Amino acid sequence: MVTRKPPPDLLGQTGTTQTTGRNPRNVGRFQYGTGRSICLTPPSVPDEALISDVGRYHIVHAHSTSEQTYRELYNAPPFPLNSWIPGHISRLTRHMAGDPVANTLALLQSKTLFPLFQVFSGVMLPDYGSPNKKKTHDDNEDALGQGSDSIETPRRLVTEEIRICLNCLHDDLKSYGFAYIHLSHQVPGVRVCARHRTPLIVECPYCECHFTRKKDLVLALWTACHCARLLSDFPLPKEKSGNLVQVSYARFAADLLSAEPIHVNAYTLVQGYKRRLQELGYATWGSQFERTRIFSDFEQFYGSDLIAKVDRAYREQRMSGWFNLVNEQYSPEIPLGRHLLFAHFLFRKTNLFWQYMIPYHAPDLSEEANQTKSHSKGAGSDEPKRRTSASLKKESRLKELRREVMASAKEIPNCTIGDLWKHKFRTMTWLMQRDPMAVPWLKEQLATVKPRTHPKRPSLLEAHPKDGEIAEAIRMSAEQLYASVEKPVRVSANFLLKDIPWNASAPNATRFPASQRILKEEVESNWHFYARRVVWAILHGAVVDTAIRNKSGVEYERAKALAAYFSGLMGRPVAMEKNTILNVLAKYGINKHWQGPCPDRQFLSPGRAYRKKG
Repeated sequence: MVTRKPPPDLLGQTGTTQTTGRNPRNVGRFQYGTGRSICLTPPSVPDEALISDVGRYHIVHAHSTSEQTYRELYNAPPFPLNSWIPGHISRLTRHMAGDPVANTLALLQSKTLFPLFQVFSGVMLPDYGSPNKKKTHDDNEDALGQGSDSIETPRRLVTEEIRICLNCLHDDLKSYGFAYIHLSHQVPGVRVCARHRTPLIVECPYCECHFTRKKDLVLALWTACHCARLLSDFPLPKEKSGNLVQVSYARFAADLLSAEPIHVNAYTLVQGYKRRLQELGYATWGSQFERTRIFSDFEQFYGSDLIAKVDRAYREQRMSGWFNLVNEQYSPEIPLGRHLLFAHFLFRKTNLFWQYMIPYHAPDLSEEANQTKSHSKGAGSDEPKRRTSASLKKESRLKELRREVMASAKEIPNCTIGDLWKHKFRTMTWLMQRDPMAVPWLKEQLATVKPRTHPKRPSLLEAHPKDGEIAEAIRMSAEQLYASVEKPVRVSANFLLKDIPWNASAPNATRFPASQRILKEEVESNWHFYARRVVWAILHGAVVDTAIRNKSGVEYERAKALAAYFSGLMGRPVAMEKNTILNVLAKYGINKHWQGPCPDRQFLSPGRAYRKKG
């Protein structure tokens, strides 16, 4: 596995320092203002978050308020330090011994989640080590900006509650003499400790007071809670997490974070995703994937609760752009948590993940590392020379071509080499150019390929299995509308389908025969709707034509004709109950398809359909 270099000290860090007084190595000494130095806490420990360093500084220097610490270190009012990449890092590193830009980059890589953004969001650090670039004071100021902020950081930088493992707390007290906040516990989606397999906590086990407060330091590891209890006094959790998926995810995230910082561009990452999806059998024809099956397996693997905690889009059911993970144009803008979940779902192990990224960057197999290893063995060593990065890239490209060809072969029934030339001409051309033994290899592989069988699609001539369910829903909706004692609304096909609800304009007659039949039975004519409105107005006390027209909302001439038709109802009080209006219409022999009291009469059309008389 690619291992990460030991993190630099937050306290004196990169750059050459002078030996002074009682601090011979000048470790942890910040130059603040003119002629003043601030000595921080002991040297940094592995996997420590920046908020932990600042918290320990606050405790060691016995500051009475958090604002005093912020002013002394950042010369700024309190701001969130629990962000994935805390702001104003440059204000801190300006007072550190050594080069401010180098110190800022070192803190980003060792104390924040910036390394994960280098992998999944394509964020790059500026190359100030280039021999052709001179560093000047102006360059340093531009690079530092208002925080870590000249370095292009992702748009979505989330602040989350600080998570703590009680087992790690006790182990750190034994190993280092003090506890600290682990950076790997703050990775989005991590809810258990990768080392101890115990759940992480975000609040006091006794009083349930949360460790994290808005724009404040987290001091729970070193000071007593409001309930006067220390975290170190609580018993260690004995029950380990039974969710092996969460444990595996926590280890995957911790291994990625502890690896040597690597920049992976969007093309490399997306191609790695696609190759792995093809190997797992999610590819369809061409470069398309079975997104529904992928997401179904993804949801079953993690469970909806964990995905909802990590992915806001999933939590809010905004899924239209969810699969931009495999689109290199939008992949850098995908939230970090979704990238991590998806990468773990596909690869499970970091070793396998890096194999798909090695063709573009392989720190442990680079020429510089190989030269170092060969020199360490002595000049007389007979060990064969390591492969160069160019040969590794060539070999990886050959493997990729073979995978692509075989993925296509599994989609073609009784596939032959001729079929592959027909469907994958360009890929076959590249394979033949790079592999002289491609033909024998293909024959051997094709002999063992079992064609993939696609599930039988339902016939468009068969009734949909939910046809009866939808028909019953339409019938019940219509019954409720007709039985209502409120002012009648028109029962149309569109209204009924929206009330179910149904996402289509109308059910297909072939696939939904029962639904279509019920829909035609329940939809009312215009005159039936007018009659319901007029009867409702009369039963509510309207007896004059104008009052009936105003209360019912029916066009005046039609309302006048219906008032005369239902004149027998006037002055006869009727209690309004469910189905009262339908019962009245039934006594008059009126059904849902009624054509009015005088079908032959031509009424003027209101609105845009109006035509002038004469």
